[in-house]
Amino acid sequence: MSDSLWAGLISNLGALIVVSFFLLSFKFRFDLKKLFKNISSGQISIWLLLGGCFGAIYVATSAYSVAAIGTGLFTIGIVASTNLTSLTVDRIGFGSARKYSMSFKRVAAAILAVIAVALAGFAPTEKIPFVALLMVAVAGVSQVLQLAFNSNLTSKSTSQVATFVNFPIAVFFGFLFVFVLHLFDRPWPKFPEEVWLYFAGPLGAIFVLMASWLVKEIGLLVFTLATVSGQLLTAIGLDYFLIEINLGWQLVSGAILVLVAVYLASDLR
Repeated sequence: MSDSLWAGLISNLGALIVVSFFLLSFKFRFDLKKLFKNISSGQISIWLLLGGCFGAIYVATSAYSVAAIGTGLFTIGIVASTNLTSLTVDRIGFGSARKYSMSFKRVAAAILAVIAVALAGFAPTEKIPFVALLMVAVAGVSQVLQLAFNSNLTSKSTSQVATFVNFPIAVFFGFLFVFVLHLFDRPWPKFPEEVWLYFAGPLGAIFVLMASWLVKEIGLLVFTLATVSGQLLTAIGLDYFLIEINLGWQLVSGAILVLVAVYLASDLR
């Protein structure tokens, strides 16, 4: 678990370095100064800065859950948890530009996505500890809350400011979690030697930047469903073009079902 936490922390550190280049922009520095001025005056709640905290919680709970129940069941659980949380938060209207009703089509889309991920070939393990399942639920809630808080902060400022603020807080809480584990006689993890692993940070920065803007426009449920569909389609592409393996009908069918779920949730005409 400590190694997974460390990997997440390194990723956030890399992202923090990338978003620090925003400071070269005069407009960004003006927007950032304006944000903290509005927080000091009480016009913006300081709690909106906690997106990075929820991101760190997601990494911590995910690390524990994957180690306890495996990637397959974790993937199914995290999709179920994020979908349910997204439906609820969209209904409240926190994070998006408007409230979304919990209609039959949106609920059906959320359920269909869980079925699609399960169909894609993820098999649960035999032993399923209750604590691990609870951590999966916490991970899903934390992921959605990170998106919602950053999106809400974007509506008060800019997506660049929301992205920049996210990572120092995520790094702080990430260090805190690793330190707490060290107090329980867990060894300090080592930096990985593979250089390509450090590219996760910049990719994470791009994801948070895009999410901060998109969630405000399309809502949490559609964004999370579209993210899952993107992951499955990418998996198909990597399996076919890089690994050159035969694609199973489960993976292809799962990707198609998730695309149908995105269609239902977005209510396209």
